[in-house]
Amino acid sequence: MRRLREDLTFAVDRPVRDALGGEVPAFTGGGLDLFSLTRLGVANPWGLPQSQMARVLWRLQGTNLQRAELLPVDGTVNASVQALDWQTQLRGVTRISLKFFDANNQAFEVWPPPNQPTAALPKATEISLTQTHLPPLRITVAQVSAWPQAQAPASDTAPIPSATDGTIETEVGGRPQ
Repeated sequence: MRRLREDLTFAVDRPVRDALGGEVPAFTGGGLDLFSLTRLGVANPWGLPQSQMARVLWRLQGTNLQRAELLPVDGTVNASVQALDWQTQLRGVTRISLKFFDANNQAFEVWPPPNQPTAALPKATEISLTQTHLPPLRITVAQVSAWPQAQAPASDTAPIPSATDGTIETEVGGRPQ
């Protein structure tokens, strides 16, 4: 779950180009893949001249929550020549749902919203999931909209009071939503 929170937290409003040069929104959610986004924070241990961004995709395959990463971000989206390397991040997921919140705190099941095809990043993303033999989990992650002016977010998660239905709720960086 840490990787999922990090990807959402480090999302940037940077559309990418597909293999044919068409523009793909910086953040899409609610389709066949759970969501895809462009994010900051790609490791570069050798200090090579390369982008610090990656395109990240998340999906539910059977009961496995999986993640794939595309580098470089431009020219690789929808490229049939590049097979995605899907890595299982969480097993035993029996249900998952997403809500994307706009600047007015209105929830959408898809992003960008149908009436706003050029919308930037959502203000926050809520993930509700159930795993085999565990109580439901609900996580809300705020997206940082202006990275140059913002400080890096806290990477730890603070629990907040549980809902009466047994759902465990968390918020990232202690920021209420």
